[in-house]
Amino acid sequence: ALHSRITALLSTSYADLDLRDTLSLLPPVPPNPRTWRLDTQSDLLQANTEIISDFGRVAAQLSHVGVALQNLSRTTAALRQHVHAASSTTAAILADADEILSAQHTVANQSRLLAAVTQHFLLTDAETAHLTSPTSPLDDTFFHLLSRAQRLHHETHHLLSAHPSSPRLGQDVLAQTSRTLDAAYQRLSRVLLRNPVAERQRGWGVLRRHRPQLWRTCVEAWAERRAEVLEGEFYAALTGTGGGEAIEVHAHDPLRYVGDMLAWVHGVGVSERESVDGLFGKQNEHGGGADDSDDHDHIQPPTTSTATVSTSNDDQEEEKEEEVSTLLNPPHILARVLAGVFRLLRPRFENTLHAHSDDAALAYQLAHLAAFYTSIFSRLLCLSPREPSPFAPLEEAAMRSLRSTLRDRAVGLHVEVSAAIAAANSGKGEAADLGPPGFLTEALAVLEKLMRSYSLSTSPQEGDRVQGFAPVLHDALDPFLSACEDAVVPRLAAPFAQGIFALNCLDAVVSVLSPH
Repeated sequence: ALHSRITALLSTSYADLDLRDTLSLLPPVPPNPRTWRLDTQSDLLQANTEIISDFGRVAAQLSHVGVALQNLSRTTAALRQHVHAASSTTAAILADADEILSAQHTVANQSRLLAAVTQHFLLTDAETAHLTSPTSPLDDTFFHLLSRAQRLHHETHHLLSAHPSSPRLGQDVLAQTSRTLDAAYQRLSRVLLRNPVAERQRGWGVLRRHRPQLWRTCVEAWAERRAEVLEGEFYAALTGTGGGEAIEVHAHDPLRYVGDMLAWVHGVGVSERESVDGLFGKQNEHGGGADDSDDHDHIQPPTTSTATVSTSNDDQEEEKEEEVSTLLNPPHILARVLAGVFRLLRPRFENTLHAHSDDAALAYQLAHLAAFYTSIFSRLLCLSPREPSPFAPLEEAAMRSLRSTLRDRAVGLHVEVSAAIAAANSGKGEAADLGPPGFLTEALAVLEKLMRSYSLSTSPQEGDRVQGFAPVLHDALDPFLSACEDAVVPRLAAPFAQGIFALNCLDAVVSVLSPH
């Protein structure tokens, strides 16, 4: 077909008005190449001359810089000689001063250790009962005593390291404080599980700081309970058993039905993130209040051996705390809390797709809706690009449904085209129509809906928009254009009719694609 068109064009006379108008649109003949080359060489020589003159000025400046550097080097050498002489003179004095300061530091550490032993050594029976009794309140006194017991526990380690020859008293105190602390933290964990309200933020922070494994167990139990509560609330919102309007009853439109569910999940996710941040956020990571921080700030190891033991223990505690914090930071806790809601949401989303499996536009709209909430929850859950969002399976399911619907249309299209070709060859079909066929018109109507839906999505650059819609355009348009091309030759014998039919089809495609 292309060869025949080229032949017809070459055989056309210049007297043809259409050909003459087309040739007049061609650009004018470029200027003489020799003149252009001479002008270019002249510009190049002039530029090279300017560059050489600039390099000459740079060389002159560099010579001045070299002289300045030489003067600076001589001055530096003289200063270095004076400094070396002064260092040799004061070396002995500085060595004696270091020894005196080291001895003074040792004496100061021992003095602080003695003060800690005499002032903060034992807890009274009343204080122990306030920490361990189930009837005593979790007030400021409780946290102050808990901080004091924790401080006493650390100081006992310091005493045992400083005086290994007489460890009996230190071991007794260490065993007593360990039992008291374990009972107090167990009691604190039980109270927090029963009543994890905003007033208990300090308790969560203390538990996380000093008992990370127990804190992790409590957080997991709290997250499971909260997930069960949210599952019930989500089911109540769907069915209306909670007293409000039922989403499944009032949302007749499938897009609104899915949108209401996703909006409900988003609202719950935001409120739960605020609660999780309030209970387990960074501001409560080292909880315990001002008393606790003050008590820990002034504890320092008195001797070198004590420093070694204390540093190793602190490093182990920090490693455990870092591991637990990584596994159960607020976004991960929120993901566990919302896991049950996502389990209920996914089958309903997929059932909506299956119930409207023949509606490609709806599937694409649901995919964009899921992608929108995917980006929102990726920020809400602080997900990295490699971590999947809970809404990612919903977006993938919608795109699979879209591709399946478009491919089913393409399969049915081939059957329709084959029947039309057979009817045309047998002479039983209708008279040839040079306009776009019906299946192409329907495909363009669906494509226009898809493009309108895609235009509403946010894309930063035009290249991203084109690249993102290319797979959908391929599945929604290419099979129908191929069918038109395959149906032209059998149905239309005249070459001009084939051209008119192709132009009409392309014009219909361009009229749909050009607005977007």
